[in-house]
Amino acid sequence: MSNEKSLVPVPIPVPRIPANSNFCEPSFYKIVLPDTNTDGVRIPPEFLKHMEEEEEPSGVATLTVSSGRKWHVKVCKEDNGVVFKDGWKRFCRENSVKITDFLQFTYHGNLQFSVDIFDKTGLRTN
Repeated sequence: MSNEKSLVPVPIPVPRIPANSNFCEPSFYKIVLPDTNTDGVRIPPEFLKHMEEEEEPSGVATLTVSSGRKWHVKVCKEDNGVVFKDGWKRFCRENSVKITDFLQFTYHGNLQFSVDIFDKTGLRTN
């Protein structure tokens, strides 16, 4: 008889995604380019379907970064679409957002967004 142990298949549990996970929550990104408007940032028109509050969303959005800090930014309808406006400059300044940064916005409903900020090397900065 051989000293080798026979291999027995072991079932591997499949992880469940919690119902409150942001795995399927809608998101969009923006890359900060030299010609990016620092007064506000436009929400992609195709994304607005996820913002069920109103046909044309307006009000005050809450932007939360990974540290848990929050900023309130006005959502306005303008000629070029729906934008994050009043409060956007402050958000950028206080998070040291610079040219070539990549910002990912994840929508949680009720004008609540989490924002992940990555530098040009792909590392999260916030």
